[in-house]
Amino acid sequence: MSYRYRLASVSKDIPEKVRNFSREDLISFIKENSFSGYEVEEDYLANYEILGQKEFYDLGSDFDYAKEIENIAKPLFSDENLQKETEILVCDENVFLLIIEKIRQKNVKYFQKLLAADEDTIRAHIKSKAEEWQTYSEIFEIEIKNNSFSDCLIPYNLNKDKDTLVNSWLWEYQIFELVRIYKSFDFSKNALLFYGW
Repeated sequence: MSYRYRLASVSKDIPEKVRNFSREDLISFIKENSFSGYEVEEDYLANYEILGQKEFYDLGSDFDYAKEIENIAKPLFSDENLQKETEILVCDENVFLLIIEKIRQKNVKYFQKLLAADEDTIRAHIKSKAEEWQTYSEIFEIEIKNNSFSDCLIPYNLNKDKDTLVNSWLWEYQIFELVRIYKSFDFSKNALLFYGW
């Protein structure tokens, strides 16, 4: 699996509490709080587990705007060695809006490129879009017993047990998932974290 960027949420008080920690302070903090049963390996701190944060969005490996976020977000730790080891950034609401805007721009570029494409490319695009809105059984003309959600290629998610709206990994749909998360994210109670692994 490739290096992927992620968004996570952690209690608002955690970043301030850990900001000036040394590595030893952080290890003690993790052990005291035993987040998600995380077992500390003295020689490696997995950035995706150390604070009990909840990952809620995978921006993928082709997220082209990480450097821009790194330039405006704040490192979680003041200790430079911890910054390099964990690469966790604390983001404000403007960073979240920047992510959404960058994905919107990415979609615009994609569609502008498609407008200039030849007829075969456009037809292939339309065919792939049509298939995204069908189920496996419709595409492959097979009967699937107990027609389930796993039979779906459709880009939306009707499963009431999940918060997600979007099943598709395509940016043109994923932007709606990010907007849903943005509108429900409580910045007064939670801190937004950005990191990769």
